[in-house]
Amino acid sequence: MASEVGQLIASARRRAQLTQAELGAAIGVSKSQVSHWETGKHLVPSHHLPALASALRLAPDEVAVVTRRPRSQLDRIDAKLDEVLRRLDRD
Repeated sequence: MASEVGQLIASARRRAQLTQAELGAAIGVSKSQVSHWETGKHLVPSHHLPALASALRLAPDEVAVVTRRPRSQLDRIDAKLDEVLRRLDRD
């Protein structure tokens, strides 16, 4: 399940046009820590979830509960994220 969280983080980070280093700096962790989250090597500690969600323009609960969601729900979240980011790009 960590890989699903990692995929969400990596996808949202790329959509936000952030490097791993930029995301890490925004939330106070190293680039390697972001990489570990994205690859599923480590889970995201709960105390980092609010800053991570904010930096990725996600609702905190989207990141926090993603490990309990079936794949179909993750696909819907990913589609919604695409929609929100397209709207932001138009503004």
